[in-house]
Amino acid sequence: MTDNIRVLHAKYILPIIPVDTVFENHCVVIKNGVIQEIIESSVAREKHPKAEHQSFTESILMPGLVNTHCHSAMTLLRGYADDYLLSDWLQKHIWPAEAKWVDYDFVYQGTTIAIAEMLKSGTTCFSDMYFFPNAAAKAALDTGMRAVLSFPVMDFSNQWAKSSEMHLEKGLMVYEDFKKHELLDFSLGPHAPYSVSDQTIFAVIEAAEKNDLEIQIHLHESEKEIIDSIAEYGVRPIKRLEDLGLLGPKLQTVHMTQIDQDDLAAIVRTGTKVIHCPSSNTKLASGVCPVQDFIDQGVTVGLGTDGAASNNMLDLFAELRLASLLAKIKSSDPRALSAHQALRMITIEGAKTLGLEKSIGSLEKGKKADLIAVDLNKIENNPVYHPESSLVYTSSGTAVTDSWVNGEPLLSEGKLRALDETALLAIMREWSAKIKA
Repeated sequence: MTDNIRVLHAKYILPIIPVDTVFENHCVVIKNGVIQEIIESSVAREKHPKAEHQSFTESILMPGLVNTHCHSAMTLLRGYADDYLLSDWLQKHIWPAEAKWVDYDFVYQGTTIAIAEMLKSGTTCFSDMYFFPNAAAKAALDTGMRAVLSFPVMDFSNQWAKSSEMHLEKGLMVYEDFKKHELLDFSLGPHAPYSVSDQTIFAVIEAAEKNDLEIQIHLHESEKEIIDSIAEYGVRPIKRLEDLGLLGPKLQTVHMTQIDQDDLAAIVRTGTKVIHCPSSNTKLASGVCPVQDFIDQGVTVGLGTDGAASNNMLDLFAELRLASLLAKIKSSDPRALSAHQALRMITIEGAKTLGLEKSIGSLEKGKKADLIAVDLNKIENNPVYHPESSLVYTSSGTAVTDSWVNGEPLLSEGKLRALDETALLAIMREWSAKIKA
């Protein structure tokens, strides 16, 4: 490949920026992992005759998807506890299973499996909140995946740490060990208002400011959370966090299904960001995030899958369709969360949610070459009158054929380049046999 130039041609290119733009018969020119330009294919063949050219004649090229919230290693608990209320699901099933099984190997192997699943369905960057973030960091580096690791902080003991102080100490050590890796970013992850004290929240704020890190927290996920907060603190969780100084432009709030007008006003007033996890929230009957209300007020909203134990998939295209449909029902307006708005949620808005919008999230000159090819040449996708609508309402992760991170092909023609699916399936079977025993 001359001068490390790769030219990707496609029937359609969806750059996300500019808004509502789709190029036909264009290509993306990549050099050393960075996007150089998007130009007409005929021009590129004359301009770069010695480059490596690759054609996707019935596909659309678009930015790689950004999964803004996941517990990746929970692929090993997929289907372990279905059809329970959130409180029962956590306290009676998931937390006991984690206490027994979660260790470094569990997280490394479970995260590697999750990365394989995400790459095959179009995700090229994921934000992870889970124990043993050092294992997740190694899994991401070993596979060439981009990741934001939100190391957990909570007041109760677990396999990773025995106290909130130890969570912070160990998490910051992982940050120091891995922060120089270009594919990795970090944030702090206080688990939820009900699992962290005021003192712990103050410590998180201090650590975030000292290290210039963002913060991610589960918030207003269920009605019970609101009731319990009012009983214990006299206020709803969002009000409590605002009073403590946690809300702000560097806070990512996950779920946000129980929102009244005061909650909405606080989020808007402080510039706090929101992460919507529709499949997990509907499966656990937690509620529906009022996405269009947030967007209308200028709030940055990203889309996440949550973990495979509560979803049970890591397919952002599935989340995309459900998010758009739920927004229409929630607002009683079929125009809510339009196809382009929805696609922005899993690309540039997702990148903004994680603080990465300067490097990923759109196909623009100077940005990292994180992108995917989606095959539209399928019966279920045709006819294609509007490519964006096809992506949102008819496509699924199975239509993704190719994924690149930093310009490196990690999925080609539906096959993972660096991961052995047969071996990963064997690992999953070994873990499920142990857990079921």
